[in-house]
Amino acid sequence: MNVRLIALCIALLMAVPMNAGAEILDRIVARVNNDIVTMYDVRQAAVPFLLQQGQNPSVLDDPSRRDKILEEALEELIDRKLLVQEAEKIDYKVSDAELDQWLEFTRSQQKMSEEQFRKVIEGYGMKYETYREMVRQNLLKVRMIKIKVGSQITITDADVEAKYKEKFGSTPEKARYLTIRHILIRPEDDTPEAKRKALEKAKSLKERIDAGDEFGQLAIDNSMGPSAPNKGFLGTFRRGELDPAFETAAWSLQVGETSDVTETKFGFHIINVVGEELKANPDIDQRRDMIRAEMQQTEMNRLLKQYISQLRTRAFVEVLY
Repeated sequence: MNVRLIALCIALLMAVPMNAGAEILDRIVARVNNDIVTMYDVRQAAVPFLLQQGQNPSVLDDPSRRDKILEEALEELIDRKLLVQEAEKIDYKVSDAELDQWLEFTRSQQKMSEEQFRKVIEGYGMKYETYREMVRQNLLKVRMIKIKVGSQITITDADVEAKYKEKFGSTPEKARYLTIRHILIRPEDDTPEAKRKALEKAKSLKERIDAGDEFGQLAIDNSMGPSAPNKGFLGTFRRGELDPAFETAAWSLQVGETSDVTETKFGFHIINVVGEELKANPDIDQRRDMIRAEMQQTEMNRLLKQYISQLRTRAFVEVLY
């Protein structure tokens, strides 16, 4: 199973102990108010710290980079301890029930039984109870950030609209939706001869349509697609939802028009546009939601950095590493 996937998806910045051979130095490397941080704590935190940044933990094997990474992991660990200590001041806790609910959700996302999940955790050299408490601490950290910083974030509609125009320019408020039916003729195999025969059949059907034969009945009798029993009706679509070659042909048509034979990866199509309507363009709302989330995250990071700086100013933090 992919190590990064496990660490990121099931561990919530899970602290995975690295293999330090015979040399695991459990010396004190920092004091954070009344808490101490040992080298072992930092080594535990280093792997998930790297995974969170998309880096391969194998970089810890490089002596020229190890110290810098451990220093950065230590700084992140100090910040986390400060947040947890703030939670203790206001008696804010993550209950066993909340923790179990999160772990159950995580297991279900990974399609694991509790036994399988425990084996994965223990496979990293961690006791399951130790893992539970680390997850509790990280959940507490995330919630404290929302409590202390989240309430200060205000992203207005005007902010989002300005960013939208900067990023995407002007997007049509309405999207063109077409109701489409088609006749599909598939080659029997990938040979040139099979393709030639399928193309000839499709062309002959197009000639019959042009001569006045009813499209729906021809679809029922000849189409090889799943929509054949429904007179070839595919449904109503906007651009971007169908095969590109199919769309190019369909969106060049007006209502009532039928395309020439069009080839896609599925075979040969004869396309008929039955109806057209303009609807609200869903791309606009999706893009606005994405921009709002990005702006909220940026502002969250800025305020969190500011808040952590204030905590450090008020706290006793001594780094001995």
